[in-house]
Amino acid sequence: MAAIVSKNVDLELPMPTDIGNEPSPQDASIVVPVLPRTQEDDPALHKAESFRVGLARYGANHRKALLVLADVFIAAVATLSASFLAISFFGKNSAELAELTILAILLWPFVFATQDLYQSIHIQRRSEEWRRVLTAGLYGCAAIAAISAVLAIPISRAWLVGLGVLTVGITLIEREFVRLHFARARGNGEITRKVILIGHGHESSELDRYLLASPHLGYQVTERVNTPQNSAEVLALLEVARTSMVTGAIIASGEQDCALSNDLIRALSREGIYVQVSSSMQDIASRRVQTAPLGGFPMMRVTPSIRTGWRSLLKRVFDLLVALCALVLLSPLLLLCALVLRITSGRTVLFRQTRIGRNGVPFTMFKFRSMVANAEDLLADLQDQNEAAEPMFKMSDDPRVTPFGKFLRTTSIDELPQLINVVRGEMSLVGPRPATAAEATQWEPAMLDRLRAQPGITGYWQIHGRFTSTLEEYLRLDMYYVDNWSLLTDSIILLKTVPAVIRRRGAA
Repeated sequence: MAAIVSKNVDLELPMPTDIGNEPSPQDASIVVPVLPRTQEDDPALHKAESFRVGLARYGANHRKALLVLADVFIAAVATLSASFLAISFFGKNSAELAELTILAILLWPFVFATQDLYQSIHIQRRSEEWRRVLTAGLYGCAAIAAISAVLAIPISRAWLVGLGVLTVGITLIEREFVRLHFARARGNGEITRKVILIGHGHESSELDRYLLASPHLGYQVTERVNTPQNSAEVLALLEVARTSMVTGAIIASGEQDCALSNDLIRALSREGIYVQVSSSMQDIASRRVQTAPLGGFPMMRVTPSIRTGWRSLLKRVFDLLVALCALVLLSPLLLLCALVLRITSGRTVLFRQTRIGRNGVPFTMFKFRSMVANAEDLLADLQDQNEAAEPMFKMSDDPRVTPFGKFLRTTSIDELPQLINVVRGEMSLVGPRPATAAEATQWEPAMLDRLRAQPGITGYWQIHGRFTSTLEEYLRLDMYYVDNWSLLTDSIILLKTVPAVIRRRGAA
């Protein structure tokens, strides 16, 4: 429980299992300190604080300096390559390009800095960093053209275009290696940011679990503190932040009074501590969220996920082309599986089952048969061994599955006939898990939104381990896909499905 005492202004912290428990009134014994300690009031505290902040900044600045040097090297390689191509293929004068070459090499790091390309938050996010690198490439070429015009330096358009393409292309490759290096260093604990997690409800508990499960992000939660309820608790929290030598604070905003939250953020910022405020929104893709102040109020705007018009047409064309090509390329494998099933089972090779499609329209889904003939009759006797939430049924060692059927399931080959459903327009390559009528009857009204999308052969539930997912988890993953769909998302899921199948992740 959170208890604040006057001696040393210490804050007793809850263990992770205590997070989410409200402190009772008798436990919250608070004595207001007589005088708050600040850096200005206490020279020793100021010295310790300066050491903590300086140590953290030294590491960050050291990495930033290395990144700037790498960008200068990349700019030199790209600029010299563009000059070489202009001289070799376009007959440009090397003397005329010498001044532009020096100008470009020195200019690029400054252009990158204007796009915040040396901020760690953008290095971690690939899509954001790519956008900023492309923008920097356009701005850099425009700046070089403007400076050359002012200084009356002749410039070649071919050289300028080549410079922009080479700089952007090589920089993107360089940043990919940098991102992988930083991710590996954070995962190994070589680069960490010690933070204090502030909150005591569901939101802070979810944040805590996520950070513990995501070492690649580089966050080390050293202290977990309940949400302060008054100014005295804010001061006690600051003391915890000082003694634990943290460089960052994460606040669960949904559990914080607005005025007190402002006081807390100001106090932490005065100590040189970076503050991150969480949002109560969950399962909304970050690309859909933008900061958009409304007057004097900081607001977040969520753009709608549009599934109609040209986007829907493009998805259908993509599905059709890929499905047709896959059917042609995989036809020998499909025929071989059908032949083996015919010989070993002596009956129809395809299993047909009614599933619920887009807008609630039922359709017949195809799969290769993987069970014995009387599988449905045996189901009632196996219900007590069900390892999934009803109405789903899963068994890690289902006796109804034939030996060849087990091979088909573990390799996901049994699902390949669903390519026929894709061609017929009943399914998509990527989408929510196709549900049975029995499952759909148990959904909450909000879950019916998943029927806005075409069911898919693969999806988030597939690449996250479909056999280990609970009913609630697979529904949540489906809803995340429906809410945040894009063609880029489909492509990423398809690419991740291949290694998931190879590792037999989630296979049953």
